[in-house]
Amino acid sequence: MFAVQDEIARAVVGALRGHLTERESAALVRSSTPNVEAYNLYLKGRYHWYRRTTDGLRQAISFFEQAVARDPTYALAYTGIGDVYSLLGSHDYGAVPPAEAFPAARRALARALELDPGSAATHATLGNVHFIFDWDWTAAEREFRRALQLEPACAPAHHWYALGLMATGRGEEAMTAIRRARELEPLSMVLSTALARVLYFAGESRRAIEEYRRGLEMDPTFVTAHLGLGLTLVQSGDPEPAIAEYQAAKVLLGGEPPLVLALIAHASAVASDRAEARSILARLQSDSTRSYVPAEYIALVHLGLGERGEAVHALERAFANRSGAMAFLRVDPLLHPLRGDPAFESLLGRITL
Repeated sequence: MFAVQDEIARAVVGALRGHLTERESAALVRSSTPNVEAYNLYLKGRYHWYRRTTDGLRQAISFFEQAVARDPTYALAYTGIGDVYSLLGSHDYGAVPPAEAFPAARRALARALELDPGSAATHATLGNVHFIFDWDWTAAEREFRRALQLEPACAPAHHWYALGLMATGRGEEAMTAIRRARELEPLSMVLSTALARVLYFAGESRRAIEEYRRGLEMDPTFVTAHLGLGLTLVQSGDPEPAIAEYQAAKVLLGGEPPLVLALIAHASAVASDRAEARSILARLQSDSTRSYVPAEYIALVHLGLGERGEAVHALERAFANRSGAMAFLRVDPLLHPLRGDPAFESLLGRITL
């Protein structure tokens, strides 16, 4: 299989001789790995990574690490490790404290770039680390542009870049980028929900709901779509059907992750079931004394209860933990009720994107 890939690549290089730089030619003929077992382990890792669940991500990192063990020079497997840690440490999953997850991601990505400096996927993920964890948009945009220069059809680069563009107030460019990503991978549930999320941030809730539902028609088991749809329904004033989406996600996950609990509590508070919201809030606060519970989840419940001071206080803790949620403070419609609050405005002023 790899011999055939190399033969085709070398034929392409020969046909394009004079149009490719030396670096581009070398990148094109570089096989991912000569080890078939490592390649299969990498594919299994990507399968679980695309599931976008905490359990799936943990399985993905196991497969990527096994691939590296089989072939220590396998750059894409190191990129996979970086991809997983950058998600495990994000506010969407909250499985690993950012101060632990993102340095681990950075180490894996540095090794990947040592082995293959021309990897668009690696530069894209590094850009996401600069955006979500470093809050350094200059460095992030440089990496995103580098990735797209290396590979204009790199869907993950368009995806991460779109979220960064939206967070920094460049909404039209963000829509162009995420639609390009969707064109490149029209059946990707990850990109379907990413498009819906950009629409949500843009304040286009109706279109976001349509996109989430269109995605769930393709795959009703995709948890991220249920959670995103629920959040957008709450923002649109429909908390009851939102709770049904959250409950569906909880069944699919087979557990009660803190994010799902926080979303249920938030929607319950908005639906006037304050007792349920306070019960879950107490549980989350108790759990946070024994394990990692992102502070922004606590803020979410307080926000649903209308407790603005407590919500901002929790967001201050999220800021201290370098939560990726901070990158979206200016554009998340959920946080609009906090605008004008002096403590919240002070917090916004400290986000350096």
